[in-house]
Amino acid sequence: MLEKLWPFRLIKKLNKKEKTEGEFRGEFPESSTPVKKDINANLHYFQNVTKNCHDVVIRPFKIGKNPDFSAFLVYIDGMVDKELLNKSIVTPLMLNSQEEKINNFLKDNPYDYIENHLLASASLKDTKQLEKAVFFVNSGSTAIFIDGLDKALIIGTEGYSSRNVEEPMVEPVIRGPREGFTEVLRTNTALIRRKIKSPKLKLEIIKIGSITNTEVALLYIDGLVNSKILEEVKRRIKRIKIDGVLDTNYVAEFIRDNYLTPFPLLHRTEKPDVVAGEMLSGKVAIIVDGSPSALIAPSLFVEYIIGSEDYYMNFVFASFTRWIRYLSLLIAVFLPAVYVAITTYHQEMIPTPLAISIAAAREGVPFPTFFEAVLMGLVFEILREAGTRMPRTIGQAVSIVGTLIIGDAAVSAGLTSPAMVIITALTGLAVFTIPTPELVAALIPIRFFLLILGAVIGLLGVMLATIIIIAYLASLRSFGVPYLSPLAPLSPRDLKDVGIRAPWWMMRMRPRLIGWKKPQRQPYGQKPEPDKK
Repeated sequence: MLEKLWPFRLIKKLNKKEKTEGEFRGEFPESSTPVKKDINANLHYFQNVTKNCHDVVIRPFKIGKNPDFSAFLVYIDGMVDKELLNKSIVTPLMLNSQEEKINNFLKDNPYDYIENHLLASASLKDTKQLEKAVFFVNSGSTAIFIDGLDKALIIGTEGYSSRNVEEPMVEPVIRGPREGFTEVLRTNTALIRRKIKSPKLKLEIIKIGSITNTEVALLYIDGLVNSKILEEVKRRIKRIKIDGVLDTNYVAEFIRDNYLTPFPLLHRTEKPDVVAGEMLSGKVAIIVDGSPSALIAPSLFVEYIIGSEDYYMNFVFASFTRWIRYLSLLIAVFLPAVYVAITTYHQEMIPTPLAISIAAAREGVPFPTFFEAVLMGLVFEILREAGTRMPRTIGQAVSIVGTLIIGDAAVSAGLTSPAMVIITALTGLAVFTIPTPELVAALIPIRFFLLILGAVIGLLGVMLATIIIIAYLASLRSFGVPYLSPLAPLSPRDLKDVGIRAPWWMMRMRPRLIGWKKPQRQPYGQKPEPDKK
């Protein structure tokens, strides 16, 4: 009867949660199977675990000759460097151990000599849990079991093929480093280490996934990172319980502040230089093994309009380019809605010659302006998606030709007016100036929301929708940091890197809400000027 009362049900639920939490995070329970001194028991365990796994190689052999020690090694074919395996493990243990001098050493202290003298590998560790040995083998290492030894020796022999470091595909590089992340975690962390050669760059690994055991790396600069943000990132990642993680988006959907918003609350990038620059501001980077992109927390709205090449070119031209992007953002969001609102409710705002031209162009079009805008917007999104999914050799050509043919055919058939084709084309071109694909995707529902209100109540609806969107953006948080900062709340010193890109000698301070632990980036008095002498 007592178990039915809510306090006891809560305790039972917490106990159940405590038992399964480590399992779903890919951790190894304390009651795991220990490595036994009897080599046959260990061999039997591995044969059962790897049953029907034909790529798993179990190789029994002998060490020494008088007396000899039974041993076996386990690795996965295709995930190890066989040349390294033969030179570092097979040759020393099977051939070199037969020499008389080495054989004498094996008689006195065999296990210590094997571990510290025979195995010529820079990466050597041991484990007393068979489950851990299985995990390391699945990660590309080689496990060695020796008769009489109650631990497995793990040799780092990873040698699986991977994609070379290339230029990012999603983020085209205009100027600056052309390196992009790959699918290998250690390659990605090494790319960041090359940018930040300091022991203050810290890297912590958290395993997630009861089946995939995926490694998730947290990178930050000790002394610069906001400790509250770092602890919050760790807390949210450690509470993830899932069977598998294959990409950064798996993690992002678990840890973002608002799961319903279309706006990106975590900055995703494929460029190591972007990650390094954000960490120098006090942020945290999240890299998932198997994914060629990284997440940066927290993220701000203005960062999705800023391109990485802004910091690699003259600040005057970079500032002008930013103004173009902001103007393009306004066009991409408001132009269709404003056109529909004006032509439907506010014709008096249009100059008479232009109004006559628009009316003449729409003569014979059977649909209202709103339906035209929705139809052309959907057609454009279909063509853009088709161009993205098609092979790169023909994708762009199909998009351009398809747009021209469909637009011309729609005008000729009287389904839409030339003015609407121009509006749709300008909107599409403006979208492509925004450097972040996540923000581009978020603008689609916002554009249609404005379009609907503009068609219902005209410019009043557009203004009302704008107020709602701005208030909504102001309510968003990314790991506790206001999404619209430094605009709301206003931080004048941080505006040097929002509307314009100030020269580097002027950007002396880190973002106020993120880099408050060590706010000064560089000392004063570095303005370049000729020698007065």
